[in-house]
Amino acid sequence: MLLILGLMLLGGAVFLVGEVATLPARQRQSSVRRAATYGRFRLPGGPPQLRFRERVLAPASSSLARLVLKLNPRVTVESVRMKLLSAGLANKIQPNAFLALKGAAAAGGLFFGFLIGVGSSPTSALLFAAVFGLGGFFGPDFVAWRVLLACPLPILAGLLARFAMRTFPARTQERA
Repeated sequence: MLLILGLMLLGGAVFLVGEVATLPARQRQSSVRRAATYGRFRLPGGPPQLRFRERVLAPASSSLARLVLKLNPRVTVESVRMKLLSAGLANKIQPNAFLALKGAAAAGGLFFGFLIGVGSSPTSALLFAAVFGLGGFFGPDFVAWRVLLACPLPILAGLLARFAMRTFPARTQERA
């Protein structure tokens, strides 16, 4: 064991000596390259680079939203839009993003619950994973309704009236 550690330290020392010995030559080569291309105008070539959000997060968000819609068939994008509208969050978060948040929270809850429960027994790992996964899945709905309940009473009454008018348009027009 001590011999392996000694060989690793010797290899590290040889590497550091090689880096220090070749540093001036690498710096000189870099300076010559910079001086040779000084004043040249480079045209940007190729397609523009997409940002991380457009390359990775947007497709992942849409696929997570589709997965959540498949797992809970009675939920639609329109019903989520109405819930967000009634909670006053329609202009802050899109329905697909909310569904993706539910899916990500459920996956994180499953993983976290499994990590907590795996220390004691396989049964408790599955139980914790199920509890935390369900908590992650239904947690964003609870938070959205808590935002709704935190509104002042006149705003809450107006939001509920608008929700009722959109949900039951025939019944509200009969009474008017």
